[in-house]
Amino acid sequence: MPTNMGVFNVTDEVCEGCGVPLQSEDPDAPGYVPPHVASRGEAVVCRRCYRINHYGVEDLPVKVDEEDVWAMVLDVVDQVDVCLMVVDIVDFEGCYLPRLASAAKRLLVAVNKVDLLPTKTPPEEVVAWVRQRLKADGISPQGVYPISAAKGFGMRALLEAAKGAAGRKGKVGLVGATNVGKSTLLSRWLKGTGEEGPTVSRFPGTTLGVIPRELDASQLEIVDTPGLTTRGRLTDLLCRACASRFVPEAPLSSKLVKVSAGQSVVIGGLAGVTPLGRSDQEHIVLVFAAGGVPIHRVKEMRLTRWLGGEGIPGSSLLCGECRASLGRDGWEEVVMDVAEMEDVAVHGLGWLSPRRTGLKVRVTVPAGAMVSARPRLIGPKAPVTAR
Repeated sequence: MPTNMGVFNVTDEVCEGCGVPLQSEDPDAPGYVPPHVASRGEAVVCRRCYRINHYGVEDLPVKVDEEDVWAMVLDVVDQVDVCLMVVDIVDFEGCYLPRLASAAKRLLVAVNKVDLLPTKTPPEEVVAWVRQRLKADGISPQGVYPISAAKGFGMRALLEAAKGAAGRKGKVGLVGATNVGKSTLLSRWLKGTGEEGPTVSRFPGTTLGVIPRELDASQLEIVDTPGLTTRGRLTDLLCRACASRFVPEAPLSSKLVKVSAGQSVVIGGLAGVTPLGRSDQEHIVLVFAAGGVPIHRVKEMRLTRWLGGEGIPGSSLLCGECRASLGRDGWEEVVMDVAEMEDVAVHGLGWLSPRRTGLKVRVTVPAGAMVSARPRLIGPKAPVTAR
């Protein structure tokens, strides 16, 4: 539940866009609807959703109690016939929630934003990769479906799978982390039904409450839920406006970089990756990030000065308050060995994939951000042997 809600004239109605209870007393609190609008007796959205929909701005960022949101979502998971968990393939580490997946009696997984991956990576390969990741946690979903909620790819097959799993007049819980595309998915399913869709935006945590939605033609009820905040996602350390700049909506940026000892790769002015090893050894790495996020190679000494506050390419993506906040909280270094068939993933930002050989790296990130090695997502899944 939002933590900055007071007790005032809360109606039995909820906002059709975000699910928060509507009220007409406090313009600075969630769910506000001007009295003259509320008196119409029509389904309306709160002022926050109206501003997001019409102007693309969020005048009133809402703080939520994470424990309350988890309790709310898990309660839905317990009541529905099947859970549809949405993950963002561009930031799988930052949005995959094993706790949520394990709680579901029946589980379908929608792998969103496959259209943002390079065209040489077929959806079938992505599905196999995701199944492997889930299997490592002992999770066996009834189905894994590659989709693009924004473009409509795979949506019909996913809807048929949900209908089949839930049964006639069944309930499907739509669950997942913030910014994985749940609202975009639901809006596409609701298009043409006459049902008001959720508010869709790049701002994390737009949906605040549980909202049942009827798909009349499918005799299916979709229970929309708030996005869950994950731990260690770099974008969760930023203000909502800055975080939205790192949410991928266009094809991924990628850059092939040759990097030697004494050099570092910087992603978006937020993370630095420095190879460790012999001074005469050169490494080739392929770096991926959301479209528009800059990728640079710099001298390692420049990286050290950057940690001390010096500007670096890409830092302009952050507002002054976020830059100051990251500087105050400090930086962490993670040293790790990465095999040839693995990626170095910076949760909420992007990843780096070594080519030809593995390497040892030092990854520098803001305190609180997580870094992990994972099986390679894009490219050959086995070493190429020389003939």
